[in-house]
Amino acid sequence: MAAAEQFRFEGQTAIITGASQGLGETVARMMIARGLAGVTIAGRNPERGAAVRRDLEGLGAKARFVAGDLADLNIVDRIIASHEAAFKTCDVLVNSAAITDRGSIIDTDAALFDRMF
Repeated sequence: MAAAEQFRFEGQTAIITGASQGLGETVARMMIARGLAGVTIAGRNPERGAAVRRDLEGLGAKARFVAGDLADLNIVDRIIASHEAAFKTCDVLVNSAAITDRGSIIDTDAALFDRMF
């Protein structure tokens, strides 16, 4: 059995952070292709998140989007509440949210270091 065939998500639901673009979006698409029934995606960009949500629904899954930055811990409560209201349970959690700030050992100040780690 191929590795891709081992990971099926028939009838399951997932919460995926950082899914309004990049890796999180790709994971959501892959999981839907493998049977995921419902997904709550979260990301910082409301317009991009809404567009991704529509695309995911077009692939056959029920999808929700919650806009916010995980630096604000209150967003976590909103993500969970939104998911529970739509799906009642969560089978899979994918944490792919990240910041895109960059710095070198020379030019990274303490505030940037704290945001990155």
